[in-house]
Amino acid sequence: EGELDVMPPRAREQAERLCCVRRRVLELEREAPRAVAYSAQYAHLLSCDVFLGRYLTSRDANVEVAARKVLAHFEWRAEYGIDAIMQEDWEDLDSSGELCLAGLDKEGHSGWIWKLSLHDPKRTNAERAARHIVSMMERALARNVAKDQRIIGVCDCTNVTPGNLDLPMLRIAIPVLQEQYPEVQIKTFLFPSGWLTSSLWAIIQPLLAEKTRDKFQFMSDSEFRRSLRESYDADQIDAEYGGGLRRGAKFSLPAPPAP
Repeated sequence: EGELDVMPPRAREQAERLCCVRRRVLELEREAPRAVAYSAQYAHLLSCDVFLGRYLTSRDANVEVAARKVLAHFEWRAEYGIDAIMQEDWEDLDSSGELCLAGLDKEGHSGWIWKLSLHDPKRTNAERAARHIVSMMERALARNVAKDQRIIGVCDCTNVTPGNLDLPMLRIAIPVLQEQYPEVQIKTFLFPSGWLTSSLWAIIQPLLAEKTRDKFQFMSDSEFRRSLRESYDADQIDAEYGGGLRRGAKFSLPAPPAP
């Protein structure tokens, strides 16, 4: 309580809400006992202000709704097997070069690069392709050193064709990402802008929530490269975009948390 007293009013109010969310998660778990004590299994998340803050922000600071969403997320993590997803064998999909980790920006934000022209809807089934995207989200978060633990996405539409569009996969992946990773994405660069990119966007954007749509930034190739140079050191920019980072570079990732 002494720490709260010296905080600025807005910070103190947020800290109090976070405490309320934690307390309410534990109450909800006691009210409806589960076979697994998720609050104990995911104590590292329940104690993380940044993690809980995402749910408060995405739910307009409603403590009750945020707490219920946090508990639902814990249950999803256990059922989806998220804690071991980075250790699954993704070699066949990773080796395609379609989806890979990006470098860190100057603030330490991690991210991913999706080269849409390399996506082949026939390479694997829609469920596994969507799970691969979720695994990349987890890999990006694991590399993050930014204080807010948020990430940046890059959708490279160079040479994309209608045959690269995979609506069955997107219909699975998008609801998962929006529901389970609220307020994680800072922005998503989408380039190069053009008639085909706009046509594909017209098909995809109805699947996205308004908040998610607003985070997409359409750019020309030159605008995208200029933005990279402003926000990233050269050794953290993918070599394809004029930097020194090799696409698909292997990064060390932490082991999953102990059960």
